[in-house]
Amino acid sequence: MAIQRLDNIGVAVRDVERVARFFADQVGLPTELDLAGEPPSAQVAVGEQYLYLFRTTDAAGQTKRLPDLVGNPQGLDHVSFTVDDVDRTYAELVERGVAFDGEPTTEQAWNIRLAGFADPEGNRYYLVQSLSAA
Repeated sequence: MAIQRLDNIGVAVRDVERVARFFADQVGLPTELDLAGEPPSAQVAVGEQYLYLFRTTDAAGQTKRLPDLVGNPQGLDHVSFTVDDVDRTYAELVERGVAFDGEPTTEQAWNIRLAGFADPEGNRYYLVQSLSAA
């Protein structure tokens, strides 16, 4: 198949610098700002892929997305980050000031442990740990 991997996920935000600082300072991911570019943007490195944050001029704002997946409107809903240990990563990010929806939970049907949070503009993210036997 010609498609090899996910390259980036674009996230439209109103304040690129604020959201980029959140990922750099609170989440601890390498971030490169390009506020002079068109559109002003930032790349947040996540392994070999990245989040591409770019400034939107849409004044309406987004429909608020909630942790309850099935109640959200149609469209891209969230981004999930794979981690080795959800509980440890959760504790580290709480220490850095990231506000989570609640403590990590286990989803037996999916065989995962996860914890959810939002960036300063309400875009949703999850930490996900596979509980599959090694």
